[in-house]
Amino acid sequence: MVILFSSMQFSFAQSHQWTISGEVKNAKTGIPIQSASVFISNSTKGDLTDAEGKFLIPAMGNGSYNLIISFVGYETQVYPVVVADKNAVIAVSLKPAEKELAGVVINLDKGDREQELKVFRTQFLGSDKNAKQTTIANEDKILLQYDAAGKIWKAHSKEMLLITNEALGYTIRYLLKDFLFNKKTGDFHYIGYPLFSEMKTSSSSQEAE
Repeated sequence: MVILFSSMQFSFAQSHQWTISGEVKNAKTGIPIQSASVFISNSTKGDLTDAEGKFLIPAMGNGSYNLIISFVGYETQVYPVVVADKNAVIAVSLKPAEKELAGVVINLDKGDREQELKVFRTQFLGSDKNAKQTTIANEDKILLQYDAAGKIWKAHSKEMLLITNEALGYTIRYLLKDFLFNKKTGDFHYIGYPLFSEMKTSSSSQEAE
């Protein structure tokens, strides 16, 4: 894969003694948000908020992190956190998301979205063996724009993309903030925040039963 699995980084600083904790609330009402996803970008560390909107991520070393807070119906927030020889405590307010049509494609006839998604997949996931075993379960969450004259693809997602790779045995929840591919010039860049987790194998599922 071009992007996702080539950038997996699971290591943190050697001192794993601090925590990142806090609470997540509705920005308009102040009501705690339960089951919001809170995680450290580009890692396997995360938590879900409880009934009081509280979360706790343990075993953090000193360093700077991007904390991603996501919940369906709200704007996903990227919160920079610095851990420096003490626990980090934060308060997050999520704004209800404004309605935006998923599947928007500019300068294309109706029905051409699938063709443009093929280009997006090739650039975003790659075309090697791993990429061929990688799927995005909720492609309807990809907000895609295409400039036919300039041959430019742009994309982002307001909700987490659910990506699986059978070959490497990982799943990714990925917030795509910005994607651009210019076919004429070859320019390509992306910005995103992934949470990695190992897929459960059939053998481990049987053992659990």
